[in-house]
Amino acid sequence: MIREIDLPTCTLAGETGSAAGTATSTFPIAGELLAVKLIYGGGTSTEDVTVSTVAGTATLLAVADNETSGWYYPRVQAHNNTAGSALTLEGTEIYPVCQAFADYVQVVVAQGGTAANTVDVKLVMRT
Repeated sequence: MIREIDLPTCTLAGETGSAAGTATSTFPIAGELLAVKLIYGGGTSTEDVTVSTVAGTATLLAVADNETSGWYYPRVQAHNNTAGSALTLEGTEIYPVCQAFADYVQVVVAQGGTAANTVDVKLVMRT
């Protein structure tokens, strides 16, 4: 089943250009990440947004110096199921797959615009 999950709004606090904020999901999320939508409510082109698991085991998306809302389709490299070595296509290009995880998800914004600017994050998951 594919579902869309809205994370809590990340509201920034601090001085212009260095405002920051953190928001964490209110429940654990499990499945494969298909897409992430970032929705900026104001801000500057210096904002860095990181979406990751709370345990720190997976960075799901990291976007630097941005303020433009949009969709992202992050992928990770697949690994061999017996040796754990990275799989490639034709020996050179990575073999990309959706990131699977089970944890709370947090959004961290750094170098943001003015206080009260927001970043909303929407996850599209296969469960």
